[in-house]
This record gives sequence, structure tokens and C-alpha cells, in this order.
Amino acid sequence: MRPHFGLLPLLVIGVLASNTTASDGSPKVIRNLSYGPAPQQVLDLYLTDQPGSPLIVWVHGGAWRAGSKDNVPILELVKRGYNIASVEYRLSPIAKFPAQVHDIKAAI
Repeated sequence: MRPHFGLLPLLVIGVLASNTTASDGSPKVIRNLSYGPAPQQVLDLYLTDQPGSPLIVWVHGGAWRAGSKDNVPILELVKRGYNIASVEYRLSPIAKFPAQVHDIKAAI
């Protein structure tokens, strides 16, 4: 039986070419990279040590009203050779829909 992830919001968007292993051999994590002017427009990168690995963009759930980029249930994929960008976006109490979609497009 295949694992069920519901509407797993993944998107493979590109390839990172650099070697990004941390000095202790664990995947490198770069937190709170800004992609826009709002404080919520940041993302975290989880990078493999494999040059040329694809990048998966993780968009957390929460009906545009709640959630956080900090809870990434797919981090196991980094061990399998995928880089992950976990995107934070402005939630609907702060910015009216479709601002969330615009934020995600800006991050990509």
C-alpha cells in the first residue's frame, strides 16, 4: 500500500549545483532567507551534499490561515538526495487571498 499524504503540496522546481554539506556531515540548513519585503516572506533551505540535486518546494497547509514553515514532514527526502525549500507566506489574517499564492510564486 502506498503512503497517503493527502494533498501533499510539493513542487520540484530546480537543481542546486553546489556542494552544501555542513562541516559535521549533516545537511546544511539555511534559515529565514528573505524573498520579499514582509517579515513573513522568508524560507528555509535544507540542502543535501549531492551536487545537482533537485529542489522540492514545501508549502505548509493551514487553509491560508495558520501553519508554519518550521514543521516540515518531508525532511527524510533530504537523505534521499532532494533539497527542500520550506516557504513561509503571509497568512490570511494579515494579507487577503490571493496574496498567499503571490508569496509562494515570489519564493519560487
